[in-house]
Amino acid sequence: MEHMQNRKRSQARMLALQALCTLEAVGEAFRTELPRFLADPENLADLGISETPDGDMLQFARQLADGAWVDRKSLDERLEKSAAHWSLTRMTPVDRNL
Repeated sequence: MEHMQNRKRSQARMLALQALCTLEAVGEAFRTELPRFLADPENLADLGISETPDGDMLQFARQLADGAWVDRKSLDERLEKSAAHWSLTRMTPVDRNL
């Protein structure tokens, strides 16, 4: 049972990362689309998620994506301070969001 919970949380993190990259590309207006995006069968298939996610998994993914998006300025500042010899503009969106 614990393995299943860990797998769902891992899948939720992958979904959140996809959502963050899309938010960065599209912008704030995309936040209203997050629930649909996170449950979209094509997105799930792209990530290798074959089972329909339950509400808890989708809620966790949304919390992660929303939380990181809302706090992105603070998180970017912390990242820039700790990334020696790298500016945020040199980082790919995937690397920065990870």
